[in-house]
Amino acid sequence: MDRKSDVVIVGGGVIGLSIAYNLAKEGLGDILLLERERIGRGASSRNLGGIREQFSSEAMTRIMRFSLDLWDDLPRELGWNVLLDHKGYLIVARTEQQLQQLNRMVEMHKRVGVRSRILSPSEVHGMVPSLGAPDVLGASFNKRDATIHHDAVLWALEEAAKKHGVNMLEAVECRGIRVLSGKTAGVETSAGTITAGRVIIAAGAFTKGLASPLGIDLPIKSYSREAMVTEPYKFFMKPVFWDLTTALFLVQTLRGEVLCDTRDPDRGESQETEATSDFSRSFSRQLSELFPSLTGLRLLRSWAGLYDVCIDGSPILGPVNEPENLYFAAGFSGHGMMLSPAVGRRYAARIGTGRVSDLLRPFRFSRFAEGEPLFEPLIGGRKLERHA
Repeated sequence: MDRKSDVVIVGGGVIGLSIAYNLAKEGLGDILLLERERIGRGASSRNLGGIREQFSSEAMTRIMRFSLDLWDDLPRELGWNVLLDHKGYLIVARTEQQLQQLNRMVEMHKRVGVRSRILSPSEVHGMVPSLGAPDVLGASFNKRDATIHHDAVLWALEEAAKKHGVNMLEAVECRGIRVLSGKTAGVETSAGTITAGRVIIAAGAFTKGLASPLGIDLPIKSYSREAMVTEPYKFFMKPVFWDLTTALFLVQTLRGEVLCDTRDPDRGESQETEATSDFSRSFSRQLSELFPSLTGLRLLRSWAGLYDVCIDGSPILGPVNEPENLYFAAGFSGHGMMLSPAVGRRYAARIGTGRVSDLLRPFRFSRFAEGEPLFEPLIGGRKLERHA
């Protein structure tokens, strides 16, 4: 199978789908989406659906504010109910250092027009009465933060992209990027050569491996992160709950199920997606300590997904100097779903006009060589060190 396209997008997750949909919607040529397995069945189908403006870096905060604007209109635009619910995010501090971090974040949010605020310990316990942590010092809260249902988003984007003429190839693996005279010329796949003038790599944890043969060392590591869902339980908490000490993340579904995950400090780099009983047991103990009323609640299912974590916690968005017309959208560090509307919209503008928006510019790959990393510590699955 040898074929030709104007743009090839490698990776059929939410980022690849959003970019493909937006490019096609703007009429930017023949768009082909390539996926090594099934469309939308990788890491994008394994997340918990959190959407938040609350980030520590101004660049992440600004692009997420724009993304949330798009999320509000996306159900109407795509004609799908993606179960967008502005529950709000409650980010809990139990040390002075954490509280200072949240205070700095909220002050920055005020400057850029994001309406986060700091809650007192009594306000936190009033919002989540079942919380059993007496050492809570405060929390940040943003009522605009939200949740969505990841499967609904993936189905909606896939259908919309196809309606706008995007060609999709499933079970076809990209094995390399074709380069001729310093310019991107397409991709080599398990099914043959695809010629294309532009290639966008949005392959999550597998992006680094596709870049390496070209001499491009993306500062990205991949980690496995586990999550669980419980049986339905009476409604006890409206906002999304995130404890900075343990990284415990909880959100209750419309049916009363509790979706939850946490940080696994002992797990190194990995591309495994198998859930483990050891993690389930340790997580259950942690959950019971913070929420004693949930002790004995049955776990229905557990699973694992991959995080492609950039060393500064912020994604890499945009082209490289060489080869020409090779673009990356990777290193999302668990934030791909929430950023996907903004990334798709701004990538279409970048390809269509050749101009780089102020929202994308801070995430350029060259920021590392220029000594301008975007350190973003508010990552649920990993704990970053400042020197990154």
